[in-house]
Amino acid sequence: MKYEHIQRQLNIITQSIRDVEYLVDAEILGEDIRHLESDVKSAQRELVSLDPIDIVELYDIKYIHDEIKRIETGLRILQNNLDRCKKAIEESKDAIANIADAIQDDPNDQDL
Repeated sequence: MKYEHIQRQLNIITQSIRDVEYLVDAEILGEDIRHLESDVKSAQRELVSLDPIDIVELYDIKYIHDEIKRIETGLRILQNNLDRCKKAIEESKDAIANIADAIQDDPNDQDL
C-alpha cells in the first residue's frame, strides 16, 4: 500500500516534469519569443516614424496602438506558459511532500 502510494506520487512528479519539458521546449518557446521580439522591433520602427506634428487624429496612432497590443499578447502567452510550469513544479513539490509523509516513520529517512 505504502509503495503504491509512493509510485503514484512518483508518477505525478514524472508527468509534471514532462509538462515543464514540453512548455519550455526550445522550439515552442523560441517561436513565442521570436514573435514577441518581432512585435517589439515593429513598434520601435513605428515610433521612429511618428512625428508629433502629424498626429492629428486617432488613426495616426492606431498602428502603434496595435503593436503595443501585440506585445501585450505575446507577454501574456509567455506568462501563461510560465504559470503552467510553476503549477507543474508545485504539483511535484506536493508529491515529494506526500512521499516524505509516507516514509516519515521509516527509521532510515533523512531530512530533505
